Amino acid sequence: MQLNQAEAIKFAVENWRLRKFKTAGTIFWQWNDCWNVISWSAVDYRKRPKALYYLAKRFFNPILLVIKKFDDKVKIFVVNDLQNPVYGVLTINTFTTYGDKKFEQTFNLNIDKNSNVVVFEDEMQKLNLDDPTTDYVYAKLEIDGKKVAENSLFLTEPKFLRLNSPSLQFRLSKTGENSFILKIESKNLLKSVFIDFGGIDVKLSDNFFDVNPNSCVELTINSDKTLHQLLKSIKIKSLS
Repeated sequence: MQLNQAEAIKFAVENWRLRKFKTAGTIFWQWNDCWNVISWSAVDYRKRPKALYYLAKRFFNPILLVIKKFDDKVKIFVVNDLQNPVYGVLTINTFTTYGDKKFEQTFNLNIDKNSNVVVFEDEMQKLNLDDPTTDYVYAKLEIDGKKVAENSLFLTEPKFLRLNSPSLQFRLSKTGENSFILKIESKNLLKSVFIDFGGIDVKLSDNFFDVNPNSCVELTINSDKTLHQLLKSIKIKSLS
């Protein structure tokens, strides 16, 4: 339910942001709850972020990267809401859900301030997109070596994706007082990863994200619990 809502609003906001200069802004309902209830809020009554909260951080990022399919072509857009130009490196990959890399291209980008531009366009065949149940496009934009935006294009609904059993590995380590780093990696796609610590309230830098094949995602965690308590209670789930 949380994922359905978050993905639906993500789809809508991305499309509205692609209408920059025609659509001036978007607001979604609702932000939080005033009592315990199952609702469409982004934050629950106990101030715990739900899926929409984390996806909103991405689709409301001042620099937005969107991948769209138009007939037999794939287009990649960059929306820059900053009042300064952006100079970065765009990397485009075609992955399979079971871990193969079928396509890769990297090139430099110069994005004007306050703009919305198509930065890439090519035929699906040239991106080696053959099977909609396994093949997908992933793109990321880096500035000075730091990832500032990313997105993926799946060619079918999540329930039709052929997802292998997760080959997940993780490491949780303490980095300071009440601060930890969690690293998650996998040989195949981990779709919509959800991290939970049961009844322990923690502050996560991200949640409800994908882990691409043979890659590592690093998160920061803030909690007053011990490393042993967190390791004992952590649960990592995904659609895979």
